[in-house]
Amino acid sequence: RQPYLSRKNGNNIHAASRGLFTCIFTMSENGRLEFQRFLRQLEKVRDYGNSGLLVLWSFTYYNDHKVVINMDAKDVIFELRTKKGLSQDELAREICVTRQAVSRWENGETVPNTETLKLLSGFFDVSINTLLGSPRQLICQCCGMPLDDSTISKETDGSFNEEYCKWCYADGKYTYSNMDDLINFCAEHMANENWSSEEVRAHMSDMLPKLNYWKQSEKQIRE
Repeated sequence: RQPYLSRKNGNNIHAASRGLFTCIFTMSENGRLEFQRFLRQLEKVRDYGNSGLLVLWSFTYYNDHKVVINMDAKDVIFELRTKKGLSQDELAREICVTRQAVSRWENGETVPNTETLKLLSGFFDVSINTLLGSPRQLICQCCGMPLDDSTISKETDGSFNEEYCKWCYADGKYTYSNMDDLINFCAEHMANENWSSEEVRAHMSDMLPKLNYWKQSEKQIRE
């Protein structure tokens, strides 16, 4: 199960896959050149050590075609601001900073501090990881799913919790307290013609104990 790119039945469907999880990019003919630029920009592909997942290890951002492209924090902030149709002055007023501060962020001279990043995250409804140009490839520390802003869980106040997916943590509560329950769910719903339920079960049984949620659960049991 090595990484691959494929075209299926002549459609522009590209996939990078290993093991259980598959990332699929679907686009129109007009999106093909952008996807090719993405491939040229891709720095490297590596295994994510604590999960066995294949991930794209680079600064990433999703454009309107849902294609991942490399971006720096300054570019992300500029993109989000202009997409909302705001001037630097208007954004500054929204988060109670000066226009000069916004200008320095977008010029790459400085990066917003932690509290300002939280304000920007809430205002733009994106994770802090996205605001910073996605320096970390996030995975759910309960089930191992790769995360983006559409799947990251949220706290009851609406802020992002970048540790978990929205299915494993919702409304301030964890969905799973027993590893076997999660493994059984995955074996039932993720098995297909390429992965039998036994293979899914073996994969999850090997991966889950390496994730922080289950490490902490094991530690609490021992104590």
